[in-house]
Amino acid sequence: MQETNENVAAIDIGANFIRMTIAGISPNGNINIIDNLQKNTSIGRDTFNFKRIKAESVRSTCDILKGFVNVMNDYGVKSYLAICTSGIRDAENKEYIIEQIRMKTGLKVKIINNAEERFFMLKAIKSKLSKENAAFNSGTAVLNIGSGGIEFYIFENGKLKATNYLDMGALRIGETFSEIEKDNLDFGNVLEEYVNSKIINLKSYLINLKIDNFVVLGGELKFILKLHKEGCFIDKAWMNSFYAEVKKMTVGNLADKYEIPLRQAKVLLPNVVILSQFLKLTRAKGIYVLGSSLRDGMLIDLSHKKLKKIGQNTFKGDIINSVWVIGKKYGIDMAHARRIKKLALKIFDSTLEIHTLCNRERLFLEVAATLHDAGNYVNVNRHFIYSYDIINYEQIIGFSDRERAILANVVMYHEELIPSFNEWNYVNLSYEDKIVVSKLSAILKLAESLDISQKGKIKELNIELCESEAYFDIFSQSDCTLEKWSFNKNASFFEEVMGAKPIIR
Repeated sequence: MQETNENVAAIDIGANFIRMTIAGISPNGNINIIDNLQKNTSIGRDTFNFKRIKAESVRSTCDILKGFVNVMNDYGVKSYLAICTSGIRDAENKEYIIEQIRMKTGLKVKIINNAEERFFMLKAIKSKLSKENAAFNSGTAVLNIGSGGIEFYIFENGKLKATNYLDMGALRIGETFSEIEKDNLDFGNVLEEYVNSKIINLKSYLINLKIDNFVVLGGELKFILKLHKEGCFIDKAWMNSFYAEVKKMTVGNLADKYEIPLRQAKVLLPNVVILSQFLKLTRAKGIYVLGSSLRDGMLIDLSHKKLKKIGQNTFKGDIINSVWVIGKKYGIDMAHARRIKKLALKIFDSTLEIHTLCNRERLFLEVAATLHDAGNYVNVNRHFIYSYDIINYEQIIGFSDRERAILANVVMYHEELIPSFNEWNYVNLSYEDKIVVSKLSAILKLAESLDISQKGKIKELNIELCESEAYFDIFSQSDCTLEKWSFNKNASFFEEVMGAKPIIR
């Protein structure tokens, strides 16, 4: 007897809207959209104007979510994912808001950072491009315009090369400059200067890339497509003409001309400014509008987790690609990083029996091994401290704040230092995460020892576990005296953490 679909829900509490999608997940992993709901919210206006969400907005949000819960019950939804982005994430009273939602609606809402948000969007984008056969062979830039921030992705031959997040979403810009708009007849140019000031670093990065395709989602794209009236591709000439027209108009003028609510008119100009300035950074002949959303990525994530699919590995490759781009940015020795990664993963896989960590922790180790020397870019002395800072600064796609803290700490302890309760970065971790950091750093220390000369002397490594010993058989045609010395120096910490003494045999 064939299993039936399981209904799930994806809830996105955004800065401007609260949205929910109900979908059925079939036994083979197909996602079938059943229902979409959307309600306006004042969360973003409160946060971007006052840094705190007002009680009235919280009550309204809870009332909306109560209604969503009733709909979920009607559809028999048992599994859901509820997240909030910049509207609540950037509020100073965010913890209280999440607790009130839990108490009044029963929903457990997760505050995701921008790296997690970008990862959900990446899943949605890749799925949509694949279904529409729009995975361009040459360089492609994808821009997702949100209310509180924008996400920017660079693809080459379908592979993710880089991703960035900027906290200048359309609603955030509109609220930030609302007072200026009232008194400035050249408001469009003011916004253009502001957007350009925020993307100036991207310009220098993108100038050497051949970006022939520009894909956009979010923002006011549905409304702009309605005006364009020619499918999902907006040519550059029309976009430039539309931009020249709207940048001269006030919010009131826009509302009257296009017969739209003031609320929508207020974000239209910032959206068009962002579109226009990013389009200039590419060689694209126009804008391809992609009908995808954050909730689509959330549903894909729910599907993978429900069915325990290996499909996550597809996105693991995107994470690793973006990590190598970060490493290149900080001038890491790519050959050394590859050797350390290979050695570290070999040790991890061969000692699974004694560390019992899972694939997620294996990914932590792979990223840490790749970026362990990134701090040399700042200072070769005590570079591990700067590597720690770089990982925290870069907001690597796909990792939560907690996971990023684990990554940074593993890198911190890849050389002489060992985890200590005298260091705040380690003390602030949970008990479970302290264990993960200690195990992964113990592995990374041995991997680093085996290439301490950075000459790639070790050609092959085999490891055999035997009761309380772990025998390392190394194969090399070079003198490995330095490697053995460093290995023995770090062996005691590995034994202390893992309960097995590593021995070069």
